[in-house]
Amino acid sequence: MNKNLKQYASNNSLDFYFNATNIRNQELVQDTFNHFTNGPRKGVFNSLDFLNLLDKQNKFIDENVTESDFVLAELRAIPLSKLERHILFGFILKWYGGYPVNNLDEDYDRSLKLIEKEFLSYPEVTPEKEFCKVDINFKKYLMKLGIAGTTAINTGVSLLKLMEGFEQKNDNIGCQNFDELFEDAVRNNLFGVFVNEEEKLIFRTKCNYDFNVWLNENKSWDLISVYEYKKHLTKDCFLQFFEEWGKIPITQKANDENLDKGVWIGKSIKDTDHFERVADNPQKFEDVFAVTDFKKYISVFEKTKPALLNSNWQFIGNPKKHKGVICSWIRDLQLQSVIKLNISRSELAQVLNNELQDLNLGKDGKTLHNLSAVY
Repeated sequence: MNKNLKQYASNNSLDFYFNATNIRNQELVQDTFNHFTNGPRKGVFNSLDFLNLLDKQNKFIDENVTESDFVLAELRAIPLSKLERHILFGFILKWYGGYPVNNLDEDYDRSLKLIEKEFLSYPEVTPEKEFCKVDINFKKYLMKLGIAGTTAINTGVSLLKLMEGFEQKNDNIGCQNFDELFEDAVRNNLFGVFVNEEEKLIFRTKCNYDFNVWLNENKSWDLISVYEYKKHLTKDCFLQFFEEWGKIPITQKANDENLDKGVWIGKSIKDTDHFERVADNPQKFEDVFAVTDFKKYISVFEKTKPALLNSNWQFIGNPKKHKGVICSWIRDLQLQSVIKLNISRSELAQVLNNELQDLNLGKDGKTLHNLSAVY
């Protein structure tokens, strides 16, 4: 690395970046690495040097995000050429979700928009102006949702029917995430009728976990790549999984009018150890964990960089960033059945607040849905 840049960069090895424990979004790491290894910026930066530069500057932004003008001034002060600075700013935006910037956190939104303005001021057409955009497929989905929502309000036609109309030309179009795929299966009555929303949530959580395991075992998904995962979020793929998962051929399920779908769901899912009864009004980790050695799953936050918990399990991280890291980990533990599945969001939030001092999740547990994109 240029000796003038060393003070502005981390000192990690490639192993650090290609470790999902450190950075969950391995597809983003790989894309960034490729951009400078065999992509359009080969030779402009060494791949590892750039990852280290990007890593330290992203941490700098996190630590100073409330001071947007200071953040921009310090980024401008890094001894880079105009093109190099343009590339760095583009990847900062990319690692925070891409541009156009539309961050729900006011501080991040303000700081990232200043970086975005500087990035777009570069006069030439560059690979980064395309590469660092927000995922276009997701934006298209949001556009469809907006059009369908407006039409539903004005006409009274079901929003679900309008959204299904977008998919009629291609019955095997990919979904954006598992929840979208699951809801499509619900609309098509693949699972039968759920007693209540809680039963549906429990069933969806277990189904999500088993689907991911099935992809790993049958479709060679590495459990990491988001890009490869999305390739399998199709109706055909889900039906292949479901036929094996439910034990009964789908055609038989669909045609047997006497089949109580609630019964076979119960036999295949609910009568398992994953749905062991949670204690009434759970207050401690031992009430919600399905394993006895739960301490090791919490103590990991004492070893992160930066540490998010001290030895007394007091939250010492950045509330605006690191709560999402803990929430992501807790959700993963539920998907792995390390934490029991049949516990409500508010109950889980209460336990976390009791056990982790100063975490201060909302009582309704909504914060558990504020997941970190790259934890």
